[in-house]
Amino acid sequence: MITEQVRNGLIHALMTVQTSSGRPMTAVTDRTCPVGDLAGFDSVNCVEVCALLSEQFGRDIELKVLVTNLYGPAATVGEMVVRLTNYLNEGSSDER
Repeated sequence: MITEQVRNGLIHALMTVQTSSGRPMTAVTDRTCPVGDLAGFDSVNCVEVCALLSEQFGRDIELKVLVTNLYGPAATVGEMVVRLTNYLNEGSSDER
């Protein structure tokens, strides 16, 4: 899986969750930290994003792929993209 495809998919999932929750959407970059930077975004929304990504990429995406440190600083979109890309490419022969 190509990193740009993963980034676009993650940003689309974040936007979908925000807008379907009736919350305002702001610009999302690699430095955006969804928990904290997106209005009202919380751990439940992270689960919703995982469900959307699972559907989009055809592979079960567990919460721990996006959120690895429950007690430290929340992950940025850029960090999530790296983790998700690595996860999707595990055992895959797809071009990177």
